[in-house]
Amino acid sequence: MLYYDFVFKKGILFINLNGDITKKTSKLFSKEIDPLIIENGIKNVVFNFKNLSRVSSEGIFETYKNILILSKEADVSFSEIPIYLRKKFKILLKNFKEIEDYI
Repeated sequence: MLYYDFVFKKGILFINLNGDITKKTSKLFSKEIDPLIIENGIKNVVFNFKNLSRVSSEGIFETYKNILILSKEADVSFSEIPIYLRKKFKILLKNFKEIEDYI
């Protein structure tokens, strides 16, 4: 399962993820979060990965791709990427942005 909560602050949607990102949970997550992004014209999204226990390559790539498709000018960043995920990120998301300061 994938659980999340989010905060919209200063034009940025901060999404805290908890649990597992798989291809299946990524699709369910997108069904819920995509309308929020579209309806509010959100251009900046920050994902916090601190509480993830498992991440599939397909799942994270699907989530990232959907955000970029929704908002062609989207600025997607990541926070607190666990060490075990860094290699996947470097392979899948060559130009990913990581931020240190999370609200």
